Parts: sequence; C-alpha cells; structure tokens
Amino acid sequence: MTSCRLYLITPPRLEPRAFADTLKSALEAGDVASLQLRLKDVSDDEIRRATEILMPIAQTRDVAFLMNDRPDLAAELGCDGIHIGQEDASYAAARAAVGPDRIVGVTCHDSRHLAMEAAEAGAMVSAGNTAACLLPASPLASYVSGANLVVDGGGQLPAFLSAARPEQR
Repeated sequence: MTSCRLYLITPPRLEPRAFADTLKSALEAGDVASLQLRLKDVSDDEIRRATEILMPIAQTRDVAFLMNDRPDLAAELGCDGIHIGQEDASYAAARAAVGPDRIVGVTCHDSRHLAMEAAEAGAMVSAGNTAACLLPASPLASYVSGANLVVDGGGQLPAFLSAARPEQR
C-alpha cells in the first residue's frame, strides 16, 4: 500500500500569531504534504498577514502552502498553489494567475463530471465532503462519491486524498 501524506486546512478565522504554535504542532505530528489557508470573510490585509506568518512555517517543513479562493493573492504572495471552488475563478484564470509551476486545485463536490473536467484540464481535484479515506494509488481512477478526494490531472501535480502520494511530490 502506498503511504499517504496529510492535507491540512486552516479554520476560516484565526489570529495568525496565536495560530502559529498550533500549526507548528500539527505539522510536527504527522507527515503533512499541504496546508490550505482557508480564511473566509476577512480583508486582503488579514490574508496577507496570515500568509506572511504561516507560509514560512509550512515551507520550512517542506509543506506546500495553498491559498484558498484567491489566485491573485496566491501569485502576489508566492504561495505554492491555489485551491478554487466552483464559485471562484475558473481553472484557466487561476492557472494564468499563478503560472505553470504552481499547484491549482479545484473543488468538484460530489460531481464525477466536474472532477473529470478539472482533471482533464490538469487541475488537482477535490471532490465530496472532508472525510478521511484510503484509495489505491492511481492517477485519475480515484473518484469516490461522498469522500474527500483530491487527485492530480495527468500526473504532473501532487495527488491528494486528504493526503499526497510521496512519489509525486
């Protein structure tokens, strides 16, 4: 069985300096591949401040730092990638904003159709609710309805299923 790595998501609101110690502990507790900064209903300055404080903590531990919903800020702040939902920027717009060498993740909820479209475009795909589960390693064969799933499109990006396959880091 292929070992998996964790994909962490921050709370929607946090005080970055206070959260920094919690994040350090979480990153030291297991094999973490990625951290998604998922702040909601906060100002751009709050996102910038959180990124400036938390991104170095993740990156010094070889953990990819992904911005939620904001390709423009991900590019501006030098994040390792972006995660967009169906109501956010398109995959093409997000890819254009962050460039060819960054991770672009797309949420597909529980739609096999949306997952296939995003993966064909080369996106990292997230489908279903957030739940831990295991799947055999397989580039795109890993669609599971009702489970959190993130797979890469075409083998060029890290593949996640609440975790990443280490051989594709």
